[in-house]
Amino acid sequence: MNKLNSFLFLVIYSLLCLYAVTFNNKLGWILLTFFTLFFLISLISMISPISKIYVKDLDERILEIGEKSHLKIEIESKGKIKVFYPVLVLENAVVSFQKILPLFFKKREDFVIELIPNRRGAYKTLEMTIRSSDLFGLLYKEKKQLIKANLFVLPHFLPEVMNLLPLIKLKEEKWRFGESTFDLEKLRTYQKGDSVKQIDWKISSKKQTLIVKEYEQVKSVRPLLIFYGVRSFYYEQTLAVFYSLYQIIDDVDFLLIESETKYWFNPSIYQFCEIERSDDPGEFPELEAENLIIFTPERTKRFEKQLDQLDKRKKIQVVDFTSLKEEVFLNDV
Repeated sequence: MNKLNSFLFLVIYSLLCLYAVTFNNKLGWILLTFFTLFFLISLISMISPISKIYVKDLDERILEIGEKSHLKIEIESKGKIKVFYPVLVLENAVVSFQKILPLFFKKREDFVIELIPNRRGAYKTLEMTIRSSDLFGLLYKEKKQLIKANLFVLPHFLPEVMNLLPLIKLKEEKWRFGESTFDLEKLRTYQKGDSVKQIDWKISSKKQTLIVKEYEQVKSVRPLLIFYGVRSFYYEQTLAVFYSLYQIIDDVDFLLIESETKYWFNPSIYQFCEIERSDDPGEFPELEAENLIIFTPERTKRFEKQLDQLDKRKKIQVVDFTSLKEEVFLNDV
C-alpha cells in the first residue's frame, strides 16, 4: 500500500472542503461530491475481509542461493461464496517473490511463480504477506500467514573452487604388512606372533633360523576438510567455498562445526542449510584423521587458541577467507 497516495488524497479532499465552504460555488461542490463518491466507491470495494483468503502449504524444495525454480502457489477463500478484492498482493522476502492479482473474484486460484532464494537456511515455515487494496491505492488491508514450506536453501555453488584442488591432495605413507601382494621391503628374524605364511623356508634353511618376509604398501591417507564457523562478515562466502568442495570431491571426509555440541561428520546437504554462525564454536571434537585442512572465515584469537590444542603430530593446514580470495580469485562471492 502506498501511504503517500492516502496522504495526498486527504490533503486534496481537505482543501476541496475548505474551498467549497469558503467560496460556496458550484464548481467547489461538484468537485467535493466527485471526490466523496470516489472515496465511497473505494471504500465499498474493500468490503471483503482479508481474513477470508489464505495460502496453502508448499511442497518440499531444495535449492541453492540464486538458483531459479518454479513454484506452484495455491490460494483459496474460506466460505462458500467468491470474494472480491480490487487488487490482491502476495509476497515473501526470503524467496524474493511478489504476485499481484488485479480484480480478484474467485473461490480459489493457482499460479506459478519464479522462485529465486537469496538467503541460506532451512525454512520449515514461511511468513506470507497477503494484502488487498482498492484500485487507486488509497485503502488497504494486510495480514501475515505462516505456511509450511520445507524449503531448504543451500549455499551458492562456486565453480572457481577447482583452483583449490591441488591444495587438497592425498598424503601417501608407507605401511608394512606380511602379505605377498605388496612389494618386498626386507627380510628379518621371525618374531612371536608373525604368520607362518611369512616364513621364507628356503632362506631359513640356509640361515639355520626362521626368516620372515616383510612387505610394504603405499597407502593414501584421506584428508579431513573441516569448516570451523566463527562469526564473521565472510561466514557465508567461506561456507559457500566449503560446500562447493563438498559437491565436487568424493575421496575425502568433511566435518561441519557449529559448536562443541553441534557438529556433523560427512554431513548431508540438509546440514549445510541448518548450520548457524557462532561467536565461539569451541573445542574441536576428537579427530582421528592425521591430515587436517581447516576452513574458517577469520583466524580469530579464539580460533588460534583451539588450534593450539590440536595434536602437534597432525598435518594441519588453515585456510581463511583472505587466502581463499588469492587461491580461488574470489573478488565477489
